[in-house]
Amino acid sequence: MKIIKYIVSLFHICNQKPIRSAYVGFNTRDILYKCKCGKGKITREYHPYGSPFTIETTPFITYKDLEKILKEKVK
Repeated sequence: MKIIKYIVSLFHICNQKPIRSAYVGFNTRDILYKCKCGKGKITREYHPYGSPFTIETTPFITYKDLEKILKEKVK
């Protein structure tokens, strides 16, 4: 069984999708990307005025909240 899981993990390509977005500045957001396998990352994105972000900004969320969500296990 462990061999099968190992072989499947070799062929896994993370498809990270945006989960949450925290407001940082006028045209800056911290965006949490997470894969269904549990791997994730927080990136800071800058967009020029009038250019949309990949996800709407989540109100009243901080960087610490994003880190907590990142550490949660996927069901």
